Amino acid sequence: MNYQTFLLLLLVTLGFVVEAQPRSWQELDAGSREVLAPFADKWAELDTTTRQSLEQGAKRWQGMSAEQRQQAKTRFQAWRKLRPEQRQQLLKRMREYRQLSPQHKMKLRQNMQRFKRLSPAQKKQLRQKFLQLSPSQKARIRRQLRN
Repeated sequence: MNYQTFLLLLLVTLGFVVEAQPRSWQELDAGSREVLAPFADKWAELDTTTRQSLEQGAKRWQGMSAEQRQQAKTRFQAWRKLRPEQRQQLLKRMREYRQLSPQHKMKLRQNMQRFKRLSPAQKKQLRQKFLQLSPSQKARIRRQLRN
């Protein structure tokens, strides 16, 4: 085993993380530079985590179909229209969802699919009924949907 391999194993064993150097703007492939063009002037000033996140996003974008890109644009536009407290609430719910077991996630997805299949009139009626419930009744229904 050579010295470099030994040193790398030692660092990994001791729990040190070797942070990769961020790629310069010129090192990005042409497709990524095109997607990330709004960041070109500021690229060198961005921190490593932000650069890596943007680069990963650019790769995902390049791998999307035209339909997927349009859906992503629509979702992003809707996100931008939200008030900051609405965004925070959604982020909180996403974190909670990620913590759920696979079984709970599947049950939530099934419930959502059932709701989507309802007619607009049925959805409206269900929402109105739910809004008329007491807080304890609402809590009980939420628990039942989670279990």
